[in-house]
Amino acid sequence: MMGLCANPTLGIVKASALLFLLRLGGIKRRVLVPCRVLIAFNLAHMITFFTVFLFQCWPIESRWMGGASAKCLRVDVLSLTMASLSIVTDMLTLAIPFVLFLHLRVSKRTRNALLAVFLLGGM
Repeated sequence: MMGLCANPTLGIVKASALLFLLRLGGIKRRVLVPCRVLIAFNLAHMITFFTVFLFQCWPIESRWMGGASAKCLRVDVLSLTMASLSIVTDMLTLAIPFVLFLHLRVSKRTRNALLAVFLLGGM
């Protein structure tokens, strides 16, 4: 059940952050294209892993009722794959605002402080 609930929730949160960055970045091509690509990849990741976790055992009812004849995919491999892809998309999502921050017309000290505060939120 965790795989069914956690992955779509994380995907929706990431998509909302990317949509916010799209709005914040305006029409800058160096923000627009990566955000759209990440939103599409995030949506595909979310749908794919939801479907895989839902149908990971065949027949499906053996997931809840058990049974010796059930054929299931390995949960550890699925979880590690999902987690690694999620970490990669998290890092890419975190990298997009740096493009916006590096081109701000403020003093270097203010820009560095903003980047430091942003990195604290990434932890």
